[in-house]
Amino acid sequence: MSKKLPDYLNLPFEMYYDTIWTKDFEFILNADRRTNSEKDYVGVIVKDIKTRGVYLRSENKGNGSLAYVLAGMLGEYQPEWLTTEDNDDSDVKNQEVRSFHIKEGRLVLDEYLDFDELEEQGIDYGASASFTSLENSRLNYLVLDADNSSVVVDMKGFRLAEDDTRLDKKPLVTFNNETVAHINLENVEESDVMQRLAQMINQTNAEKR
Repeated sequence: MSKKLPDYLNLPFEMYYDTIWTKDFEFILNADRRTNSEKDYVGVIVKDIKTRGVYLRSENKGNGSLAYVLAGMLGEYQPEWLTTEDNDDSDVKNQEVRSFHIKEGRLVLDEYLDFDELEEQGIDYGASASFTSLENSRLNYLVLDADNSSVVVDMKGFRLAEDDTRLDKKPLVTFNNETVAHINLENVEESDVMQRLAQMINQTNAEKR
């Protein structure tokens, strides 16, 4: 009698990225003006941060998130149902200052600015936010049943050996594509990021009125 496999589709799992990229936004305000309109902002500092050895985790409690990931349904950025568990180290690889405006409820980045000139004029720092890019990061493998058996599989659900070769001819996890289409999980795209940044500006303005 064969041993019954764990119900991987409903157990916590982790995703390991050798490298992952995060985009960090920090808004800059004119120090001589009150924060009550979009015009009080002189720009936004945008950083591209490279982090190595990152684990993202899903508790996967009956929400279909593992099937969602294996079906390639993840958006461009990390959703809230994936939490960052661990990382080795991070480096800022690029930093720029941009002017911006809000159009149709979304932040739009404009021309490049000289940060030293802005500092001489007098600035304050406002709200900040970070968004982890999944599209531009390198996913190495998934760890199923992360709290117990910790089985390593590739993005197709095949078990992997230590040298990353497949151990079996069939995937360990299978699912119905029609079922995945009906899974209701947050999916974060570039447009969502820009919308959230615009909402941060509007919320800050409302609080200062």
